[in-house]
Amino acid sequence: MSRSHQAGLALLVGVGFVFAGMAGDAAAAPQTSFTLTDDNSVATFDLASDAGMSGWTVDGVNHMARQWFWYRAGTTGPESSIDNLALSLSGAVDSNFDGQDDVLFARYTGTGFTLEVRLSLDGGASGTRYSTVAEQVTIKNNSLTSNLDFHLFQYTDFNLGNTPNDDGIAIVAILPDTIYQTDPTYDGDTVVVPKANYFDAGLAATLLAALNDGATTTLGDTFLAGPGSDVAWALQWDATIKPNKTYQVVIGKTITPEPATVALLTLGGLALALRRRR
Repeated sequence: MSRSHQAGLALLVGVGFVFAGMAGDAAAAPQTSFTLTDDNSVATFDLASDAGMSGWTVDGVNHMARQWFWYRAGTTGPESSIDNLALSLSGAVDSNFDGQDDVLFARYTGTGFTLEVRLSLDGGASGTRYSTVAEQVTIKNNSLTSNLDFHLFQYTDFNLGNTPNDDGIAIVAILPDTIYQTDPTYDGDTVVVPKANYFDAGLAATLLAALNDGATTTLGDTFLAGPGSDVAWALQWDATIKPNKTYQVVIGKTITPEPATVALLTLGGLALALRRRR
């Protein structure tokens, strides 16, 4: 596992504890629009539409067109974006006490289940062009007697470098727990636990339409897409959740400069240091 992947997963540790005291705010109408800020990074969220995470700006460059979650309860019927569920609780906190909210929590209520999303932004130092978002989705079966057949989807449309038509995607097909997305100057890497049951990489508009077309979707396990067009990827987890039990998916996403760009930046810094010495 790469260093960026390790950082993405490590960030998830301790995300849950910061919302332990929020239950008393449940009577208020939940907020739906949030902005998280940490160091060189800003992320924007709309909890009331399938736009979901609609921005991820790192050192002034936005890399995210859209990212969100879809679900299906049962083997038949269409999947829906989770914002079609009732939003019962939401909030953001400043987990590192720097004066900016950097962790977001949302709880949705469905028929016989609840779905909670925690998202944490961890920016890098200014100028590094490095940033991580950690995500945790927890589904609880509220029935005391019946299993819950549940299907969770994540759709992610990175526009690395704010240029949508030059990204390439590779999903590790043997163990679909890692997605590599590249553009000429940036990498966007994702690691998930547990591994997905199905996956797809393809045209952004085509994948999004499949999730919103009113038909039952099972992703087709296409593991390569691009470059040369606006591409995106989707993952699908299938779970049977026992009565009064939970199922959890953990996701870490990291944006870094493309390795060749990092090398150029390093050489540029060394040249500047030499000139200063002279």
